[in-house]
Amino acid sequence: MKSHGFALVWALILSAILGLIAASLIQAAGIGSRSARGITQGAIIAVEQGNLFAYEQRLLEANSGMLLRGLDAPSQRGEVLASRLQAQADQWCDRDPDGRGAGRVRVYFTSRACGQALPSGLSIAPLRLNDSVMEAPFVLQAGRQIRRGTFRAQYGDAPASVYALLSQDDLSLGSNVQIDGDAHADGYLSISGPVVSGVLSSSNCAAVSPGCAGERRVSIGGVTRSAMDLLPSPARPSEMKGILSLGQSGETAGLFLPTLNGLTTSATRVVLGVLSSGEQSVRICTGSLCTDYIAPQSGDLTLSNGDVVIPGWTGVIGLSGSAVTVTPRVADDPSVVRPLSIISDEPVTIEGSLTYAQTSCAADVCNATGAQQFLSVQAPRITVRRETVRIHGVMISPQFVWSAPLTVFGSVIGTPRGNDLLKIQEDPRSQDGQAAPGVPRLRAQWRQAEVTVQP
Repeated sequence: MKSHGFALVWALILSAILGLIAASLIQAAGIGSRSARGITQGAIIAVEQGNLFAYEQRLLEANSGMLLRGLDAPSQRGEVLASRLQAQADQWCDRDPDGRGAGRVRVYFTSRACGQALPSGLSIAPLRLNDSVMEAPFVLQAGRQIRRGTFRAQYGDAPASVYALLSQDDLSLGSNVQIDGDAHADGYLSISGPVVSGVLSSSNCAAVSPGCAGERRVSIGGVTRSAMDLLPSPARPSEMKGILSLGQSGETAGLFLPTLNGLTTSATRVVLGVLSSGEQSVRICTGSLCTDYIAPQSGDLTLSNGDVVIPGWTGVIGLSGSAVTVTPRVADDPSVVRPLSIISDEPVTIEGSLTYAQTSCAADVCNATGAQQFLSVQAPRITVRRETVRIHGVMISPQFVWSAPLTVFGSVIGTPRGNDLLKIQEDPRSQDGQAAPGVPRLRAQWRQAEVTVQP
């Protein structure tokens, strides 16, 4: 009997121990289950907020051109522009991007969005307006989380060369075109691998007119997409390194040329060079008959004997009557030391590199240090011969044709047509309104919308 009682006691003790262990395991499982649910719920909330942030950013990027068109001319009061941006952004308040309820899309350019104040403790820096460059800070809200960003644009009647590439027609850009700067097409835009470091914008106009803007659509790799369909975002879609802005107002229909005091003549060849005295040399030939002109960096145009031809010459050369070839005076030497514009009503061929005297270049990157050296060439067609490696200046033509690797330090205003490599690097002086006298100017409006959002 004693042995049975002893065994029973141990059985009871063992049962109690096992019960405690089981209870502990059940309690631990419950805690683990609650922790797992909490982690899962937190992950779901984070994903939802991330999706909402992405949607809000895409809304801004996809409608950046529309936001610009809704702005008035800049005033001294930046809050006026901020209020106008806010009024447009509040049109998105009733959107329900993911089926979880409307009223959660809040973009703050001011302290209130969708009738709601910024969360406590937050503020938005004032809109900055400096030399017609606007930087409008904004806040995106998703739940209790926020992200900050900046909406940037420029206003004014800038020279057309503010764009490294500006086309009136439909524009198709492939991997053979590399642009260090901004580009714009008023027609339909198609891209398949170009390298654009700045803003690539499009009006998508069926008929170009001041202020025209079509649907916010673009062809990428042969597939037409709307702005909101672009991934990872409209700003930087696949095959695109720069920023894409669709629906900007038309640019080229409003181009105008100031009244110019120029040299008007006929010619078959124009030879540009820089003399050892630092003056500009211009030789104009019709057949074998040539006339040599000399001009300082600013001032009168004279003949080689010193006779003044045009006092206070602007640098414009107007040509008519025959096709023209433009060449440097000495191959591989600088050929431009003052503002020059060649405007021809017949096709122009560029034969040899045309470069500024005070411009340093390393590989394909140039930096202009002179304040007087500008060149523009305008013609119905500009053809660049194979021996031309580099052009410093603004090329203005409906047809800009090249057949060998070419670098342009300046701009191409027109439609480039070529299969070889074309590198266009903007002249930063154009951002300050500086250009050759023959470069047309754009009408005063907002342009070059750029949206950046902090991670």
